[in-house]
Amino acid sequence: MNESSGDDEKQSQKIHSFLARLDWASANFGSAADIAAFAEAASDKARDEHSLYFIGRELFARIRAIIPANQRCSHLSHLSELALAEDARYEVVEALTDAVVDWYATSLAVRDWCATGLPAVISTKLMTSRPTPL
Repeated sequence: MNESSGDDEKQSQKIHSFLARLDWASANFGSAADIAAFAEAASDKARDEHSLYFIGRELFARIRAIIPANQRCSHLSHLSELALAEDARYEVVEALTDAVVDWYATSLAVRDWCATGLPAVISTKLMTSRPTPL
């Protein structure tokens, strides 16, 4: 194993250890604001106390893992609300994409949500990410 992959593994273990110590039992993900507040607080703590700067993907994967099946469409709607915000962070768009990929094959409700909710997110993100003309 080269030194780089050893460092990557240590970083991954550090992130997973940090995430395991968060207070998941009292976490509330019932709204876009709740998700954003939890993610911001966790990211700030990771950065300030543990020198971890890129925990977004792992954090949102952990959140996604505890969302009950009957709340997946609501969670997708909350993520899309965050993704459509003017100050949206890339990790939120990535979390939305990952959730759709994880849940699409196993849930008719998620497929229906994708048919109705996802086109607006995609078209809006495409419109706002246009390159500036020269």
